[in-house]
Amino acid sequence: ETTDLTQRIRSQDKTINVMTDNDVDQVHPDSNGGFVMGYFFAKNAKLADGSAANSSVVASVNIDAASNTLGEIVNAEAELINASADSITYKYRPNALPMPVSSEYKYAEDTLGLPVTEDLNKELITVTGLSDGNYKIMIDGVDLTKTYTADELASGVNIATDKNNPGQISALASYEEICNKATIENYYRWIAQRFAAFMVYYPGAFTYDDLKAAIETKWANNETRKENELVALNEYFGKTTLSEYNIYKQKPNQQEGWDLITGYAAAAKELAKPTEHTVVIAPVQE
Repeated sequence: ETTDLTQRIRSQDKTINVMTDNDVDQVHPDSNGGFVMGYFFAKNAKLADGSAANSSVVASVNIDAASNTLGEIVNAEAELINASADSITYKYRPNALPMPVSSEYKYAEDTLGLPVTEDLNKELITVTGLSDGNYKIMIDGVDLTKTYTADELASGVNIATDKNNPGQISALASYEEICNKATIENYYRWIAQRFAAFMVYYPGAFTYDDLKAAIETKWANNETRKENELVALNEYFGKTTLSEYNIYKQKPNQQEGWDLITGYAAAAKELAKPTEHTVVIAPVQE
């Protein structure tokens, strides 16, 4: 599917980055490419699991205002406090957060045309029996950004991507911690990768001076490669203005880095825990 997507997009515009950053290389997926692969994996995994009917649903609540009753609840807990023809109040605890609307999410939808929200990211509220008019949804006292007609609520509205949805807020915060964790891990990946390359290309050279001399000798007839290798050498030994390599370049700092990694992971898990909310649906005051 990723190949089909790439071919389709590039047949329309060869300048658009699909899976890779064309200015870097066309082999390694960038963050947008990683998101696209994750989207296809999640979509197909749910379908393969036989849950096609609810494959896009994060959580769902159905309420009948006319009879003051709860209907079907999907992947959530709900307690109806009050339901009438013009007002709804209930407690709500989803078992999962919506997918965070990151820059990669927006790129997949807006630039690549992938229906991420439709396929994977629906947090639905359905209310039948309301009087005609426009309604706002408040969660924990905060209005969501959109208002809805009674007919729209009767058909079901998706609040997953609303920036004022506390689930979306928590999801984005958790995602940020995951990205922080990945950044630190990538520093160590770079260090290990560079060390391995030094051992392959310059066996027996371990100190900065020895490696520098080996690089200058090996690439004496390739100025570009030599300069690139010297830049990498300086980064590896912290002889650079790139602060991340100054911080993480040596073994004594490994515990500090690991503490950061585990700290970011713990923060992401904590932010992703389900919490209970109070939801109020009320008429918009004109």
